[in-house]
Amino acid sequence: MPTLPARQQLHAIFLAASGFAVFALGIRLGYQLVSAMTL
Repeated sequence: MPTLPARQQLHAIFLAASGFAVFALGIRLGYQLVSAMTL
C-alpha cells in the first residue's frame, strides 16, 4: 500500500516539527528566564 508509508512519513514529519517547535520555545523561555534572573 503506497498510502501507509506516506501517512507514516507525514506523521513523523509532523512529530518532528512539533517537537522542534516545543524545543525552540523551551529554549526561548529558558533564555528569557535566565536573562531576567541575571539582570
